[in-house]
Amino acid sequence: MTNDLFLSKKDQLAKWMKGIHYFATHEVIEWGTKNFYNRAAQTKGDMRISGLIRKLDDDEKIFRGFKCKDEVYEWIGDNK
Repeated sequence: MTNDLFLSKKDQLAKWMKGIHYFATHEVIEWGTKNFYNRAAQTKGDMRISGLIRKLDDDEKIFRGFKCKDEVYEWIGDNK
């Protein structure tokens, strides 16, 4: 796990989201736990409000291979 020490935790989370592209809420919480960032889930919510990520509907979630009941998101930050 290589992180840029000069990036804020929010920027590190955004970089991880951009790299993985599709992610579930439990994966964000797991990332936050491994990187000592307790606000990871709240930051995910802030990113959704600001339009950096979007929530997938149930059909698209299944199409992308997610079988969990958590919400699944897609990184769209660079598409704006």
